[in-house]
Amino acid sequence: MGATVIGAGSWGTALAIQLARAGHAVCLWSRDAEHAAAMQSDHRNNRYLPDCRFPPPLEATADIEQAVRAGREMIVCAVPSHAVRETMGALRPWLQDQTVLVSASKGIEEGTSKRMSEVIGEATGAPERTAVLSGPSFAREVAEEMPTVVTAAATNGELAEFVQHYFASPMFRVYAASDLVGVEV
Repeated sequence: MGATVIGAGSWGTALAIQLARAGHAVCLWSRDAEHAAAMQSDHRNNRYLPDCRFPPPLEATADIEQAVRAGREMIVCAVPSHAVRETMGALRPWLQDQTVLVSASKGIEEGTSKRMSEVIGEATGAPERTAVLSGPSFAREVAEEMPTVVTAAATNGELAEFVQHYFASPMFRVYAASDLVGVEV
């Protein structure tokens, strides 16, 4: 069992590091094969967070099927809002029925004015398994294990609590909430 973070920018990388620190096997997906190979080799994301080594077991890949299969418990979407629908739609064929989806992407979809959790739910066909993780927080501070507080929200309280406990560690406190729209906006 493990988690996958889709999007290897600074926020996605910081969340992948946090999930590994919380004791989970983590796969970090990058759309750029060269970038994924460099992260796998260097055990860090030299492009966005060069001073933050990956704790084991955090691996990187550009193979979306491999990434989705690795994230059997949770898939975290941390890609820019303009890429959420296409990226999450691309992983749908390998998505398992029990996998929890977490939106860590900010913004509103251009053209539809939909929130990222709505876009993820539509693109994957799993709106009932979609939650949101939101700050205020900064990627570098999370990656450097500075004290951070965030909120996990879902319309289903059990789902919000699952995300809360999955991410939590002594330096990363997560509160569960049912106000998905309020937390996301």
